[in-house]
Amino acid sequence: MQALLTALEGQPRNRGLQGGGHGAGPRDEPIQNALVDILSCLQTRPNFREILSTTNDYSQTLAHLSIFYGYASLLSRLVEWRIDLTISDVNGLTALHCAFMKGDQDSVRILRRGGAPETVTDNLGRTPSELQPEGFNVAIDLDAEVAAGLDTEMYAEVNDIDEQVALGEQFNTLDSEDDNDSVLGQSDSDDVCPTTMT
Repeated sequence: MQALLTALEGQPRNRGLQGGGHGAGPRDEPIQNALVDILSCLQTRPNFREILSTTNDYSQTLAHLSIFYGYASLLSRLVEWRIDLTISDVNGLTALHCAFMKGDQDSVRILRRGGAPETVTDNLGRTPSELQPEGFNVAIDLDAEVAAGLDTEMYAEVNDIDEQVALGEQFNTLDSEDDNDSVLGQSDSDDVCPTTMT
């Protein structure tokens, strides 16, 4: 996962920080598709969410980098897969801080529907919405989005403690099964998706 973050960081950032919500260009689509394909192969791992939420040297996740590069479709998949949206970078900026700062309405909507925290403050005490450019306003009417056919259910925020406990028990069960596989001499690499990458 660290290699994915490093590779993505090496891409030129030709979009300004206040990109007005402009998405990735046509040449960026293969990059987004490749990242989604690679991450899809890792979904069967019991620690997939942890893998997904890996950070780089600046404590940024793929969600942060997706916003910097305008990869809205990748960001949408990351949120669907439950990337940890509470992670702050070295400046205390969450992905939602970055989306507001960039003025990226699509990313703000995706992150809000995904339950990104809106009251967390950065190292200077600013909430995400306090970083929005002048004249930028993203109001989300979930009822209107449902009426328009947008699926907000997959982004439903998980706040139910019983559900969180149940998920934790499932993770522990999967984790112990993984340990048993290791004891039996099975390799984790046995179920890795085949790729054409070298």
